[in-house]
Amino acid sequence: MLLLTDGTVMVEAGDRVHWMRLTPDAHGSYVNGSWQSLPQSVMGTPRLYFASQVLPSGKVWVLGGEYSGIGLAQNVTGSGEVFDPATNRWAPIAPFPSQPDCVRVSQFNAVVTAASPVISNIDAPEDWQPGWLVLGPGIPAGAVIVKVDSLNQIEISRNATGSGGTSLLFATVTSGNLTSGSNAIEGIPSTAGYQTDWGISGPGIPAGSTVVSIDSPTSLRISQNATATTTSSAFLLTVARRPANCFGDDPSILMPGGKVLTGDLSNASTFLYDVATNSWVQGPNKAYNDPSDEEGWARIADGSLITYDIFQSIRTGKGYAERYDPVSNRWTGISPSDGSAKGALPLLSSVADGAEMGPLVRLYDDRVLALGANGHTALYTPGTNTWAPGPDMVGTLGGLPFLFGADDAPAAVLPNGHVMFAADAGNALILTGTLTAGSAAVIGIPSTAQLQPGWGVAGPGIPSGTTIVTIDSASQVTLSQAATQNQSNEPIQFGMLFGYPTQLFDFDPAANAISPVSPSLPDPLLNFIGAFVTRMLMLPTGQMLLSDSSAQLWIYTPDGAADERLRPQISSVSAAGYGIFQLRGTQLTGQSAGSAYGDDVQSDENYPIVRFTDATGLTYYARTSQWSYIGVGGGTTPQTVEFAINPQMPAGTYLLTVSAAGLSSDPVMAVVNPFWNTFEITGRRSRLARVRGLP
Repeated sequence: MLLLTDGTVMVEAGDRVHWMRLTPDAHGSYVNGSWQSLPQSVMGTPRLYFASQVLPSGKVWVLGGEYSGIGLAQNVTGSGEVFDPATNRWAPIAPFPSQPDCVRVSQFNAVVTAASPVISNIDAPEDWQPGWLVLGPGIPAGAVIVKVDSLNQIEISRNATGSGGTSLLFATVTSGNLTSGSNAIEGIPSTAGYQTDWGISGPGIPAGSTVVSIDSPTSLRISQNATATTTSSAFLLTVARRPANCFGDDPSILMPGGKVLTGDLSNASTFLYDVATNSWVQGPNKAYNDPSDEEGWARIADGSLITYDIFQSIRTGKGYAERYDPVSNRWTGISPSDGSAKGALPLLSSVADGAEMGPLVRLYDDRVLALGANGHTALYTPGTNTWAPGPDMVGTLGGLPFLFGADDAPAAVLPNGHVMFAADAGNALILTGTLTAGSAAVIGIPSTAQLQPGWGVAGPGIPSGTTIVTIDSASQVTLSQAATQNQSNEPIQFGMLFGYPTQLFDFDPAANAISPVSPSLPDPLLNFIGAFVTRMLMLPTGQMLLSDSSAQLWIYTPDGAADERLRPQISSVSAAGYGIFQLRGTQLTGQSAGSAYGDDVQSDENYPIVRFTDATGLTYYARTSQWSYIGVGGGTTPQTVEFAINPQMPAGTYLLTVSAAGLSSDPVMAVVNPFWNTFEITGRRSRLARVRGLP
């Protein structure tokens, strides 16, 4: 969800190419607003989990996609587009720069037709080989390639069972000999057509192994040493490739000078996109040789960016973070672990948490709140360069306390300074239980009060992919698969990454406390989804818009008032020519990004929104552009923004308000005649200034 500069909200539709627009009603209410499909607004590339920024021109910039293309393959694309709200059209931009070491991908977009063996529009030309297995939605089990028509079309041994875009895997089965402790596989019937980076699995081969070299027609080497010695074992090789440029679901952020800074999925590089020239330049490398994958970036008052380094922290078992200074164009460490910062920075993610994390958000006092996937939080104080552990995300599940986690989750900074965020039951429970081989029942569990049907279950004697089917009693559950061995009162892991339910939490910075939001959201869908599919957006009204990825959205009206010292202030308005006016004031870009998520989503709202309200409550939004300050806070430094009056607004007297990231100014009186491009603003001290535009 993105807030456009004319006050409307732009939301990506479920097909990942169309967008919808929410327009507030005549009285400025988003609750009673209306939805419209944006005409001609089909993106050139379907994309899911990508970077996005609203530019000072009012256009929308998007880049990447963890999943993209007609079948939404997980192909970490580096392509991008720009949307112009004035014309409702998308246009491509220069792709993310090429890299030699992109992460390998094994999914391929394609089009299948029911009752036909032809697979067309395959999105990545490979050296397709007859006999390769074809796996994916709409493909019958055991189907193999029988004919290669072209680089983008093949025919398979069985007719497809469905039609449309789909994401496919290609694989081949072979055999060979392993020696424990060695990474060589010998005695392969033929390595013809094999390539490095292909995935490989089978007895004695560690999970995640890939082909690193083809040594001869009968031998190859893999990325990890074998764990067993075997003869003529069967192996599955999965076709994979490395894209020329990979961005996927990395972070981005708008910078001064008309540029967008982006992370890198594979390494410590960063890049800058120049909007004016549609070109890329290399940015500075990050301090800890850490990729930006899964990260969120928070901007503080001096223009610096703060990030938590997930992979460096996981590698070392200690918390690491860094800071980007746009003036020196340099990343530097801010980590107590190596002495570059004071205090203590807890671990906020792990391999068990999928190396996921929640957002980083700037608080109104310039501290940064970091929300962890493991339920822990941290607070950074820039003025003293100090980290400190924050409160944990403790909610209630089954009537008992439960540690929730922000394993990809949204947050929003409310006008009262509190932070609302979503978190889910993604932290596993380790409980003892008894298994009987051949039975799907787990008995002797101390308490099943917090367990949920559908949760994953793992442990000795439990087949991979097993889930809870039913909660039978206070001490027994039934699983989706029978146990393969007897276990008596042994630890069993219940739960999974992105586990449900999802709950909403409130962080009170003054009390340094996290508590469940009250009243709770009456949305039954939250009981069955992870937090990663929810989104938040601050509205110019100071309300928060929430999506649970269904067709039903929700609006939260917080209590409490904003600190008067932090709100935008209007100084004057002058004509800029051709129906454009320039508003001057302070703190016009707000105190925070407004809403945040992390790598998959950027919905930064630190730009001014101008609206006019007449004596009857009729409300008209102007279209703003070219705000002078790219940042948050701003203090008493003068700022400007240009706006164009809504042509539907009749001449008359209005209250003029400017908002940013959920904070609104006090209104000032304005007499407007859009037909003659005249504008008069009366301050609270009965000061009158007259501005005349071009007739």
